[in-house]
Amino acid sequence: MEYRDIRSDIKDAFNMEGVMGTMRGLQFYQGERAMIWAVRNNGLADIYLYREDGSRETLLERMPEDYSFGNWFMDAEGGFYRWSNSDSLVKMDAEGKELYRVVLKDAGINYI
Repeated sequence: MEYRDIRSDIKDAFNMEGVMGTMRGLQFYQGERAMIWAVRNNGLADIYLYREDGSRETLLERMPEDYSFGNWFMDAEGGFYRWSNSDSLVKMDAEGKELYRVVLKDAGINYI
């Protein structure tokens, strides 16, 4: 099989140039691409939802600094799942209150 004249374009979905913090998750939320972003400041963390159109929504403010680590997913009800590569899976409500935690090693899950 031979292909000719194939063209592609690359477009950044999110322009985060000059924005402090780190990406904690990328997902579709309410039908559009969205990014969960964490910013650490003075030992605390703020969590934001960035939309592809450049708008930003504050999700959680002044949370413990460890909230700025791990991977995040936001569910349809506005709650969160946060997991780390070697520790645990945490389910939180929309205010960041921990609802439950599963320690991956204790559950027999070996995450590489």
